[in-house]
Amino acid sequence: MEQNNKDETGGKSSGIEEVPEIREVEEMLLLQLSKAKSQKEIESSMWKLISFYSRTGCQEIAFSYVNQLVERMDDPGKAAECYLAMGQLMEQIHDYKAAIEFYEQAILLEPNTKPVAYLINNNMGYCLNYVGRYQEAETYCKKAVAIDPERQNAYKNLGISLEGQGYINEAAQCYIRAIQANAHDQRALRHLEDLIASNRGIVTAINDIHEQLEDCRQAVKAAHDLKMKISEDDAKCSA
Repeated sequence: MEQNNKDETGGKSSGIEEVPEIREVEEMLLLQLSKAKSQKEIESSMWKLISFYSRTGCQEIAFSYVNQLVERMDDPGKAAECYLAMGQLMEQIHDYKAAIEFYEQAILLEPNTKPVAYLINNNMGYCLNYVGRYQEAETYCKKAVAIDPERQNAYKNLGISLEGQGYINEAAQCYIRAIQANAHDQRALRHLEDLIASNRGIVTAINDIHEQLEDCRQAVKAAHDLKMKISEDDAKCSA
């Protein structure tokens, strides 16, 4: 299949052209796509370009490549991945209503791979929280937790949805569970601290909440310290 990606994507980003090193990466990825022969090679090259444009602030170009990909997909699971990517790109430009629409299309395809299904439901919950649709968000966050109870993000987003509905004690437990799942992500701790500070009645409802908060703080600090030590060790090895 002939690839004319410059025309289809509306040209290159002037921001990329201003940085020679980034421009070189773009040219290399475009060359890989132009040389791709098989369906697998073409899809792989296009996903690399999508990731590149997403990371360099060129969401519109990235979106055009995802749109080309989804048109090629006969596999519902792969199409769901495309709609997931579209939703993520919309999140990056803060168009949460559009992101919700793409996640809805992804959900309709019933993806059967665990990571994709988790992200679609979790991200849907996040976006619904953002636009204040907390009760709907709760449903999707719970689905994400059920899909992968070891990941922290859905617990955090579930906490936000519950807090938005006034379920303060339940929200606190979700934030705590998020920190237990991954203390490297400090966002749940900030939510927990804010929740406790603005809801004094939680001390009565959860007797040991301050002890749990301190445990969470210690876990986050330990995770941060470990990360810093690893970075220092890596720097010494590369010196």
